[in-house]
Amino acid sequence: QKTQDDIAKLQTRTKLYLLLSRTHEKSGNINKSLSTLKEARDNQLRIQQRINLDQNANAREQHKILSKICALMAEQSVIVRDTNQAISYYKEAIRYSPTDVEQQTSLAKLYMLLNRFDECQSICAMILEKEDPNNETAQVMMADLSFRKIDFENAAYHFSQLILHKPTYWTALARLIE
Repeated sequence: QKTQDDIAKLQTRTKLYLLLSRTHEKSGNINKSLSTLKEARDNQLRIQQRINLDQNANAREQHKILSKICALMAEQSVIVRDTNQAISYYKEAIRYSPTDVEQQTSLAKLYMLLNRFDECQSICAMILEKEDPNNETAQVMMADLSFRKIDFENAAYHFSQLILHKPTYWTALARLIE
């Protein structure tokens, strides 16, 4: 019972850190928001350790929260232009929630922005093969990567796949015509 009470208190503390972080973010103090998110992550890690001791608690839910915190830290790192740290946080988020396609596509988008096309393509291919074969974001990135590499046949394939699943996706149609 004491362990459950401790976990509940720690969970409440994580929620408070997240609220405080949001307040700092809205007031324009991204660095303070980021440091508060780090405290939330550290607190959530303590919850993970307690859960490992007490198997009755819901470990999967705690992993999702930890993944979300890491993703928020990554987003804010992008805002302050610390892309290396953002990549690290996205990878940590994916480690805690390996099937979360949203985190994977966010990392792929960041790689695309940084012109790290091989890493971007690797993530998108994994999403399309293992997680979600109809993932629109991954398909768009794969098509765009093929287009940039002047592999028009492959780009046409990805754009046509998009149009098959979403016939009114005019951007993909325009790119396919290009």
